[in-house]
Amino acid sequence: MTGFLHLHNFLRWVVLILMLLAILKGLSGWLKSKPFSRKDKKIFTFAVASLHAQAIIGLVLYFFGPWKQLAEQAALSESAERFWKMEHIAMMLVATILATIGSSKMKRAATDKAKYKVGAIYFIIALLLILVSIPWPFYGDVARSLFPGM
Repeated sequence: MTGFLHLHNFLRWVVLILMLLAILKGLSGWLKSKPFSRKDKKIFTFAVASLHAQAIIGLVLYFFGPWKQLAEQAALSESAERFWKMEHIAMMLVATILATIGSSKMKRAATDKAKYKVGAIYFIIALLLILVSIPWPFYGDVARSLFPGM
């Protein structure tokens, strides 16, 4: 399971970079009324795919990982336990669902400008949820280093 945890920690950066790229493409295309290209579609697709991979790895860790035993052995604070048992997983799954819905709505949008607009809005909301749900080093009880295990 340690390998999954390291992969989950590494993939976080891939997800964040791809989400930012997708948002920048979405905002740029929306505000400049650009034609929707295959290259732009790929960026949105890779962002959603990386988010799905991250969610699957996270679910494996949630249901089969050693964190439950560690939580029982260590005296986790109530807020840390709540974060890991509910907040982190719920917010990340909602973010994944929102990005997936946004990607799907982009495909059905009538105009290129509408595609970019839908993508930008959904991906911004998803990224905000992700950023709030990551256990950043300044998060107190649940803090993790930026590159754990490295």
